[in-house]
Amino acid sequence: MDGIDAHPTHWRQLGVELKRRTTMPLEHPSFVFFFLVAILIVGPIGVWVELYGYITRIPPNAAPLRSSFTSFVPAFLAATCMQLIWAEDQRKSLRAFSILILAVCTVGLLFCNSRDFADGRAIFLGFILVALSMWMWWVANANQKEFMDSNNQFMTNPIGGENVDGPLQGNLDGFNTD
Repeated sequence: MDGIDAHPTHWRQLGVELKRRTTMPLEHPSFVFFFLVAILIVGPIGVWVELYGYITRIPPNAAPLRSSFTSFVPAFLAATCMQLIWAEDQRKSLRAFSILILAVCTVGLLFCNSRDFADGRAIFLGFILVALSMWMWWVANANQKEFMDSNNQFMTNPIGGENVDGPLQGNLDGFNTD
């Protein structure tokens, strides 16, 4: 194989990066709280409303719940995967992985909405797809500073921001030490 590194380390690197992006945000309460409120509760509110309707309706009707999966998963997952593809400059395998997940979820939605697929299986699959799309959001945003709690924000902000190695603004002209 001329010029191609055929070592399995690329697979290992992808696994290590996915694991790092899955666990590292747990150290940041701001990330976790944002995820819980915006991504888990508010984002799929249509799914939660239809799940409540499915549980409380007699007899239960799975069609609205199936439709909520079809409206939430593609919109949310496509936006998340595109974000990861556009933001990731270094890891081509991570971009390819997001395309694979998008394709797998698209096929899963076809099964989820097939009349030949039993309601219980469709609902189970739908929630798997919702969870997978939320995990992809987690992975895509794991490096976003906006969601992280900075360890040094109180030390750098009083002296002028993030760049603590640069020259300080101002001068000492007219300052008398006597």
